[in-house]
Amino acid sequence: MKKIVLFLVIVLSIGLLFSVNILKEKEPEISKEERIGKVMDYARDNYNIFTTYIDSADVFFDIDEQINQHEFVTTMENKLEAYDLSDTFSISIKRSNEQELRLQHAMELINLYIFDKNEYDRVNAEVNLKNKESPFIFHIAEDANISKEELEKEVLGLFQFNGAYHD
Repeated sequence: MKKIVLFLVIVLSIGLLFSVNILKEKEPEISKEERIGKVMDYARDNYNIFTTYIDSADVFFDIDEQINQHEFVTTMENKLEAYDLSDTFSISIKRSNEQELRLQHAMELINLYIFDKNEYDRVNAEVNLKNKESPFIFHIAEDANISKEELEKEVLGLFQFNGAYHD
């Protein structure tokens, strides 16, 4: 009786190992691009990430300066390891301030939709990070082809149109 039970245990064990190997072989292997995509998706879903990109050896994250950098890097390195990518990629970090990024984006909108489109002469603008009440400085020459009032109206209209202006 003991020999029969022992024989059945051995046969069942071999059968179980065989079936597990078959199931493993049937799982589709996901590509390196899909795996790195899952790592990037995790970062965007769980942290305040401003920018991400990948080059041949680095995964770059521009993160909010309020994120614990050590915790973030450790978590992302663990994700790379879990997807068998730790030998392929390393983590690069830049820490940014959300308000500064919003102002820089607003300046890009001003340049794209106002200055480039209208080709104003002797007019330029800059982001003023030091003064929160007046985030932009406009420089308009006396002989410019737009007045200060017209330019302010156009900029205000741009931000109202884009939903970026709030009373």
